[in-house]
Amino acid sequence: MILITFLALPLRGLVAAMLITAWGVWPVQALDGVGVGLQSVAVPALVVRLLQGTGRVNVGQGVVMTVQGIGAALSPALGGVIAQHSGYASAFLVLGAVSTGSLALWLLFGTTLKRTCGLRSEVDNDALQAT
Repeated sequence: MILITFLALPLRGLVAAMLITAWGVWPVQALDGVGVGLQSVAVPALVVRLLQGTGRVNVGQGVVMTVQGIGAALSPALGGVIAQHSGYASAFLVLGAVSTGSLALWLLFGTTLKRTCGLRSEVDNDALQAT
């Protein structure tokens, strides 16, 4: 699910850059709903899965929300500067390229997260069987 959201966001930037028209808002908003809407559910679930049983779930959620807030604050600032100097299409392409970084990180480290979640499942199952 997270991979789908990370694919939707760069695609949204590309579509927004290519379709700067009134009807171009529809596909951009749909991709935004897929990307950001699903992330608002999938990312907290992943944090809970990774930190379950450690007593640090709230801290983990707080760190993730802080990083998301920083990104949410910097994105319009960066987009505005680029749009002012190079136009809207350039701003959409650059912001889409920035979101490609999250896709690259997921592709590089996603298997590690999957392994960690799998190990946590095995530990949880062993703990349940021991009781």
